[in-house]
Amino acid sequence: MKKKNKKKEKKENKITRKPLTLRERIEIEKLYYYGESISNIAKRLKRQRSTIYREIKGRPRTGTGRYRADVSHNKALKRISKRGNKRILDKTKILKIM
Repeated sequence: MKKKNKKKEKKENKITRKPLTLRERIEIEKLYYYGESISNIAKRLKRQRSTIYREIKGRPRTGTGRYRADVSHNKALKRISKRGNKRILDKTKILKIM
């Protein structure tokens, strides 16, 4: 009997922690529209079930009453651009004061 390489198996089944891409959001939109469960969508995309749930339930629907991938992706990009520490004072201003 041959032993299976467990490290390769783990890499293939590994769930990613990167932000959702537009393609993934479109896939979520299609699958959810056709009645696929959140668990099955998560398995298909190799994502956490909670990520898919938050993506579908937590985003405003802009009046259509359903999840829209393009709207969600644009809002996510805006949120990502606002991340991080913002510089309050410019270094040159601090040097002039000293």
